Amino acid sequence: DPEAYGPEFDQQWSHFDSQMEMFKLKPQKPSSSFGEQVMFLAHVAPSFPEKAKALPDLLIGALSDHFEVMHSSMRSTLVQALILLRNRDQFPCAKTLPVYFKLFRSQDKALRKSIFN
Repeated sequence: DPEAYGPEFDQQWSHFDSQMEMFKLKPQKPSSSFGEQVMFLAHVAPSFPEKAKALPDLLIGALSDHFEVMHSSMRSTLVQALILLRNRDQFPCAKTLPVYFKLFRSQDKALRKSIFN
């Protein structure tokens, strides 16, 4: 029953917002709590489509703006979250293509492989 968890989702989203702002200040610093928050929201986003509709754009923007300096584990987490959201039809595939082409230039072989597959 997603409606019963609406306030909890709002609280998690607020926490994500603040962590995203901290991430933007230091994108090169890995943050496991931010990664966990991103994956949590990616998993529950289909239950709250209206509230979570901005998530793909925020993740794509973060990757696009900071992929060169971002820690590899953080890059991988954001890409995995986008793949999960895409597999659950939360946004059109064409939205990620520009950032994926940018990521193909990175030296992270595992990341390139996960994007390709």
